Amino acid sequence: MPLGIGMLAGVFPPFIGGIQTHTLQLARRLVEHGVEVHVLTRHHTGLSRQECMDGVRVHRVGDAGLPRGIRAASYLLGALATHVTPAAAQKKISVLTWNIPIY
Repeated sequence: MPLGIGMLAGVFPPFIGGIQTHTLQLARRLVEHGVEVHVLTRHHTGLSRQECMDGVRVHRVGDAGLPRGIRAASYLLGALATHVTPAAAQKKISVLTWNIPIY
């Protein structure tokens, strides 16, 4: 059974930036080594809720239409629900990381 890693990333491609690029590159490398990677990121209007990028499973959670502070909470709660529900157990996520920029 392959190792499963869940990566929390508040921003992720198609948006461009340092943390987005780092998270995607790290996820791709892990997939190359046989790791099952799930990126849990914020949903943005017009983007698919789920997709696969180069073997990386992307789950966009939360409600993009909510006010800013509540939107952030809906993302975090959605990401945790994705990790701790029975459906998450089927994804075989063994490790959960949080990729955040440090200022």
